[in-house]
Amino acid sequence: MDAGGLFRWYEVLSGAGGRKEVTLIYLVLACVNVLLGIFLTAFAVKFRAPVAVRITFALVAVISLPFLIFYITGNSAGPVAASLVLMCLHGPIVWWLVRTQISGATGLFSPLHLLPALVLVPTLVWASTQQVPAIAALCSALRLIYMIAAAAALVQNRHSLAGEGRLLWLSAVVMATASGSVLNILGYIQMVLGMPLPPDSAVDIIKVITSNVVTLCLMWWALIRPEVYLDQRPASDKATAPASAFDRDVFDRLDALFLTDRPFLDPTLKLDTVADMLAVTPRELSNAVNRCAGKSFRAYMREYRLEEAKHLLADHARADQSVYDIAMEAGFGTKSTFNDAFKAFTGLTPSAFRETQLQSSEPTQG
Repeated sequence: MDAGGLFRWYEVLSGAGGRKEVTLIYLVLACVNVLLGIFLTAFAVKFRAPVAVRITFALVAVISLPFLIFYITGNSAGPVAASLVLMCLHGPIVWWLVRTQISGATGLFSPLHLLPALVLVPTLVWASTQQVPAIAALCSALRLIYMIAAAAALVQNRHSLAGEGRLLWLSAVVMATASGSVLNILGYIQMVLGMPLPPDSAVDIIKVITSNVVTLCLMWWALIRPEVYLDQRPASDKATAPASAFDRDVFDRLDALFLTDRPFLDPTLKLDTVADMLAVTPRELSNAVNRCAGKSFRAYMREYRLEEAKHLLADHARADQSVYDIAMEAGFGTKSTFNDAFKAFTGLTPSAFRETQLQSSEPTQG
């Protein structure tokens, strides 16, 4: 997913003109990736997808541009620098995407995650051509660390993500990004050891094909299941597909189930399990929630959990109970997911919300 394997390691340290061998196939695939990224970005903007989704799709659109500029102009320095900066941003953005998709949070990530990219810019000013591959390897290693953190978050929250395809597309993005980083690091080790580079940029072609496949999958999901990205149905879709009597019946029974049996307190609860409880198919249940509540099943269930957490945090009898215990009791799988979701829902951290609630009300006497 990087610009031409950093243009064949900066034309193998600015020695030979390997550019003509980089191949028309790579150029075509890179163009396709840019066009697909533009389509996805337009989709995300049109339907007001979360900020993390919009930026991730925009990154897909621009990540191959440095290679295209290099291929057209023959100038390496500027495109190589742009490619490295994008690599430093790629890891934090994908990690942030995973975090927000898990929790439903919509805020921007900490500016601290931009620090590597900011440090990289002046570094590249004085770096020699021979140092560029080492810098690229470090950028790839940093991105790989972010992907390991993102993969760990997906594993921890796999139950809450299952049932709508969200786990599948997030895993694909993380795996494709991680594989590109690993191949970059292996390429650098190969160069340091003096081993011949693969002919005709074979590794780079594999990377860009992987990127194209993942981007095509994302586009397919955008067309077939847009609510997976949006956590709600697109507005235009709501107008053309109003809730039917069957949808309202299913949704009313779901609401009654959640109010009485409270299955949402189980952090491993899945769409399929609830569909079985209501004797409908997962697709019917998903459609009913989308059409009646204007949101995904996952977002609907998350709101129940957050309301439960608010009630527990405001309870004087639980003032000594840890936020972590309350998060688990409310049905969240991890504390970090709970913190992100709670702040997005209330505008306050769980601890700040508890303090405000306990101070504004007197404990019950009895």
